[in-house]
Amino acid sequence: MPVIRQILILTNSIDMGGRETRLLEEMKVLTSKSKISLHLINMFNNKSKRATELLSEYALITDYNLSSEVSDISIDFVIDTVARIVSYCHLHNIQALYIHNSDIEALIGSFVAQQLKIPIFCTLHGKGMVFSNRLNPVLHFIFYYLIAPSLSLLITMSYSLKDVIIKYPFSKVQVLPNLVDTEYFNCKVNRDVDISIEKWVIVSRLSIEKYVGILKFIEYAYLSGIKGIDIVGDGTLTDFIKSEVMECGLDSYVTFLGERNVTSELLNQYAVVVGVGRVILEAIANQNLAFVIGTGGNEFMSGFVNEENISELAYENFTGRNLKSLDYEGFQQQLGLVGKIKVEKLRQFVVDNHSSTYLLEEYVDYIGDVEFQDNPLIADLYSSISHFRGAVSTPFYLRNSFISLLENLVYSDFYTTNLERAFILMKSRLENKFMYPNSNHQKKYHLKINRPVLKGDNLLLCNNLEFRKEGTIFKISNYNHDINSNKSYIVFLHFHHKNLVEKEKEKEKEKYGVLIQLTLYNLLSCSKVIPSSEVNYISHNQKLGFHRILYFDYDKLRDGIKLILPSNIAITSIKISSLKTGLNINIDKLHVWTTYE
Repeated sequence: MPVIRQILILTNSIDMGGRETRLLEEMKVLTSKSKISLHLINMFNNKSKRATELLSEYALITDYNLSSEVSDISIDFVIDTVARIVSYCHLHNIQALYIHNSDIEALIGSFVAQQLKIPIFCTLHGKGMVFSNRLNPVLHFIFYYLIAPSLSLLITMSYSLKDVIIKYPFSKVQVLPNLVDTEYFNCKVNRDVDISIEKWVIVSRLSIEKYVGILKFIEYAYLSGIKGIDIVGDGTLTDFIKSEVMECGLDSYVTFLGERNVTSELLNQYAVVVGVGRVILEAIANQNLAFVIGTGGNEFMSGFVNEENISELAYENFTGRNLKSLDYEGFQQQLGLVGKIKVEKLRQFVVDNHSSTYLLEEYVDYIGDVEFQDNPLIADLYSSISHFRGAVSTPFYLRNSFISLLENLVYSDFYTTNLERAFILMKSRLENKFMYPNSNHQKKYHLKINRPVLKGDNLLLCNNLEFRKEGTIFKISNYNHDINSNKSYIVFLHFHHKNLVEKEKEKEKEKYGVLIQLTLYNLLSCSKVIPSSEVNYISHNQKLGFHRILYFDYDKLRDGIKLILPSNIAITSIKISSLKTGLNINIDKLHVWTTYE
């Protein structure tokens, strides 16, 4: 078997995320230890400038800029791209292909490998690549039953993923978990701080599979009084996440820092790092508290990494898929773990099992194990589609003519009944419009706090308030609700408070608070609301009218009330006063928001 000296990497995008960070680790060793020359072709036209610059240090990068959507891909596209890559391989004497995904570039790569008789291997980064393939049954069938026998080696990043894909016809499967530089990520900063008053940082690609966990975490963090959130990362859903934050009035609470290298110096600025996958390992090595928010489906949040769950989390590549997702009560319980987590012991686990410092040279031993796998089915498929240039509309993999072509191949005398059964299942799923389960791709998730009906500049926002016994009155502008609707709407009043009581009062731990009195107006009858059965969510008496009493909690920075009112009832003013004579309550901010139930 010839020694491999030239490898071509095929990818469908270059983002600034875990895939690219892992690829950089591999490139360093392949070029320095194994003396291999690397080439990278980014087939589609989406790429991160920063990630491209980093990868360019180790590989000759070529951009094809062919398309941005897999649904645009035609048979002509596939055949022309195969021809271009074959020519590139001849020109640069490429001896092996490496793909980092299971979508259309895997099909193109397998066609190239069969023509050139060179090995091809692949890394799968997560279970989403097993269950989705862009959520399409045909692409799923093509990769796991047609392309799989072509692969000299399939690399998974977790043992759980290997357990899932072992039933497919891969010649060899190897687990290569994420590794981090434990000498570089080794913080010496004093971590003895109160994390409830410190900013936390989310480090993540802002993409379809991760944004749900990010939004859910922002929501819980805000309600729990965490000081603020910084977000390091970028991606296809950056604008959507920013709009959600703006719509909910949290733009001063969440700061978007954009793409940045994850360095020890960056992590040293925070006590808690929030994310999934590789960044969790980097945070633990750096002796930060690490909070896993998970990816996809219902795995929104898994909580802090601790001594009890670190092995379980490592089995799933620190995605949290095997742990119960936290609700708000569970999130509160997680905050109670702070101070009990032994970061030194967690770091030792990472040093022993995930350290590139000690394990990096073993990281790329797979190069010695790859050899060409003959796959007549892929060769036959390429010959067959070559006769259909221009005859099959896009996307070709959803057209009946292409499905019939696959059927003719699968039911020929050369292939097994297992392949026939897989094809029948694929065709059934296609006819029933089956979509591989991933709720992030099915329905947009929205923040559920502070969502206004009106634009932000029409909402009430008051800063640096001081409430005395005599009270302060705030006028509320018309909400412009659909007053004939039978829906109710929700009103949120949120108080951000600080320096609320004198030291002697603080010691006594007395209750203190405010009286909130609401003036209600019936928009249908154009009259002030008197006590009636339709307003039964607010206390009422003759002296105070409609009111709520809010007692502040010494241990929280935020408090608030929630009211539910019929759509024809508007709040025209709010009066807020201190419950105790001589006690001034300083409120940093007061927000009033509305949303429909």
